Amino acid sequence: MSFCGRERVRVGSGGILPQQIHPLTFQVMDEVGIPLYRPSSVQIDMVTLIHSDLIVVLCNDRIERCPRFPASYSSIHWNFVDPLVMDTSTILDFRRIRDLIRMHVLELCKQFDLPCSQTSF
Repeated sequence: MSFCGRERVRVGSGGILPQQIHPLTFQVMDEVGIPLYRPSSVQIDMVTLIHSDLIVVLCNDRIERCPRFPASYSSIHWNFVDPLVMDTSTILDFRRIRDLIRMHVLELCKQFDLPCSQTSF
């Protein structure tokens, strides 16, 4: 996360079931200077969870599949609709979710008193 937290934050991304990343996801992230290098998501494992200070869960449509974490893990849930579950998702839907995530990340950085660049991502 180059725009927030600098050396104090290390960000990982993944899911409960690895799957191909949609081409529009690559496109909208590239638009804001964040290249994605993997063709598919990474499955989150217990080692990753043990070494995490905070887990952010992004899901809505498959809430029953979202993991529930023990109280010993600090987690928050950001309830976004996955553009892939929309019948006619467009690049605008992908951009909207990207921008909502950015807003939430900026708020989270403020909560933890982390320096953020308002101009990138």
